[in-house]
Amino acid sequence: MIEKNYKKALFCQQETLFLFKASQNILLSELVLLDWKPKHQLSFVKNLSEIEQAGRIDAEYLQPKYDEIIKMLQEKNSTQLQKIASLTKGNQARCETGNILYASIKDIHDSIIEPEEFAENSEKLVTVDRDDLALAITGATTGKV
Repeated sequence: MIEKNYKKALFCQQETLFLFKASQNILLSELVLLDWKPKHQLSFVKNLSEIEQAGRIDAEYLQPKYDEIIKMLQEKNSTQLQKIASLTKGNQARCETGNILYASIKDIHDSIIEPEEFAENSEKLVTVDRDDLALAITGATTGKV
């Protein structure tokens, strides 16, 4: 039983890596960036105003390679997602005594939402309608759709 589960986990890990690489190639191909190779820099300098404008301070986000990508996309007349879609930030609303079914990212499996927990009714709750697209953008579930 342990061996079977171990082999299944290895298979799932390999499949995940394959699917991630395939989706990355599709995205880069659609953006006409498939041949682009980022220049990795061990160090770089950012102005305080750039950090304040970004609204974050983590070094990964501020790497110059992302400035390169943005410049390339602007040259291709691409459109930013927030200009063509309504973006809403979710939150963690679970509680012990709620009366509304609440779905978090862990409740989404193969694009099907199966909520199991409850939350209190609140203006902070974000609703998802048919044909909405929900994405995880932080944590261990980044990229989950």
